[in-house]
Amino acid sequence: MTSAQIGILLLLALMLVVFATNRIRIELVALAGLAVGGLTGLVPADKLFLGFANPAVITVLEILLIVGVLRHSEIIDLAGDVLDRWIAGDARIIIAICLLGAFLSVFMNNIGALALLLPLGVSICDRRRLPLKSMMMPLSFATLLGGLCSVIGTPANLVAGNAMLEYTGHELGFFQLGAVGLPVAIAGLIYLAVTIAFGHRDIARPTNPHHHDRRYAVEATVTPGSALAEKTLGALQDRYGFLIHNIVRNGRFVFGGSGKLVEENDILILEASEDILDNLFASGAILSEADNEDPVCGVLEAVLLPESVFVGSCVDDLDSLTDLGITVRRVGITTRRVEGRLGDLRLAVGDILVLAGPRAAITAECADSGLLLLGDRPRTEPRRLALFPLILFGLGIVMSAAFGVEPAIALGLVVLVLALSGHLSLRQGFESMNWPILLMLGAIIPLGAAVGDTGAGAALAGMMLNLAPGTSEATIVIVMLVLAVLLTPFINNPSTVLVLAPVGSEIARQFGVPPEPVIIAIAIGASLDFMTPFGHHNNTLVMGVAGYSFGDFFRFGLPLVILTTIVAAFAVTFILI
Repeated sequence: MTSAQIGILLLLALMLVVFATNRIRIELVALAGLAVGGLTGLVPADKLFLGFANPAVITVLEILLIVGVLRHSEIIDLAGDVLDRWIAGDARIIIAICLLGAFLSVFMNNIGALALLLPLGVSICDRRRLPLKSMMMPLSFATLLGGLCSVIGTPANLVAGNAMLEYTGHELGFFQLGAVGLPVAIAGLIYLAVTIAFGHRDIARPTNPHHHDRRYAVEATVTPGSALAEKTLGALQDRYGFLIHNIVRNGRFVFGGSGKLVEENDILILEASEDILDNLFASGAILSEADNEDPVCGVLEAVLLPESVFVGSCVDDLDSLTDLGITVRRVGITTRRVEGRLGDLRLAVGDILVLAGPRAAITAECADSGLLLLGDRPRTEPRRLALFPLILFGLGIVMSAAFGVEPAIALGLVVLVLALSGHLSLRQGFESMNWPILLMLGAIIPLGAAVGDTGAGAALAGMMLNLAPGTSEATIVIVMLVLAVLLTPFINNPSTVLVLAPVGSEIARQFGVPPEPVIIAIAIGASLDFMTPFGHHNNTLVMGVAGYSFGDFFRFGLPLVILTTIVAAFAVTFILI
């Protein structure tokens, strides 16, 4: 292998490792990788920014603008009212919401579909006194399954469409992925339905309709005479079921093991469920300035979406909230260690902010900052049925699916008409845009192209073929499918497609087989991401909302990964080959 081939593969491998740590924003990793590629000459200067003009990036931008319009419609809320009124049985309502999520994901980005249905799911769980865990993970998985069926269902499919055009000379049809994706989606949805139907009865109903297993991090002071005082850290954690991350005494951190004593006036950075925290505050054992401030008009919860400007920021740095008189009472965090005090906590996708302050101000700030309100959503503007945008969006889908118009052009016309008709404010749309995913796609596309331009794809293909059990078309397709499935739990699925598509296409070229089934297999495998909470943003979001653990995803997702991979292998082999 040449130095350029080794260099681009090492750069991509390093980026994949950083992606998997989930500690640095994905767009920063991608832009840094692109910068390194440009400085080292791995990516020619005239190709550095071609990714941002790529149809895949443009199409994602257009879909996000359209979804932003549909969010202001009453349609989803009305659908929830109808489902809640006409569907009897808790398992049936969960299955119905999952089917709706899968359907929506066929026609829009699956992250957008989940964002539309997440508040609805929380609301129905509250109405029916259901644990959030019973609905959130199946809903996330359903949106991933629905996204398998069309070229716009997930950004990874758009990247696969770009690879199809580059390596075959023709575009990926709007529903071409559905030849494999639809059987896989059906099998996956059946698994979800059976699991929900037979497992749902065993879920204990909480007495508190708002109960969930989500854990919150708070900073509170041990009061004089508190039942917590003069107890060891280990004894308190065993008795009350909370986790104390840090103790601050007289302005300094107290270090030690489970045997260290908690004293009066200590400041605790602790993590516990909502019920435990409420009991501690109600008993007077701990006191928090934030929890005892006058909430003015209300206390609302909001989850950080991938596009939120708060992702990567510390709690103390949320100046836009402070300026509006909004207080962060608690932070519902995904499983991780809190280093320092609560104000030092860096926020991540899926974290929950419990906000106290003027309801109108909270609502407006959530819209501006990329936060999604959960449960009770105050409205500061009238919401409409918005049938015209929905019909127009449908026409754009028909133009692309039935008449062969490129998705970027068809959806671009939809955006244009929505803007001219006053249904879409481009200023507001761009302010709430999911820029991280767009920047990540635009930056990493030239790096993916460099794998082919430098010949690294061909070299890596030769190495992989030496390990393959055979060289038939079916073997090559299944090997690339399995590689995508194994890689996608650790990095985002667009990156999986970008890395594997040049390799799979080169393998197909060397053995004289069509590249189409190889690229489709890679795209399908990259979306079979059900085992971890960090491979796809949808899983990360529901982990924060419902309080799942990593083990929950593995236990529920592993059988689904095995099932869908087997179905995908058979579908690719017998339908496309």
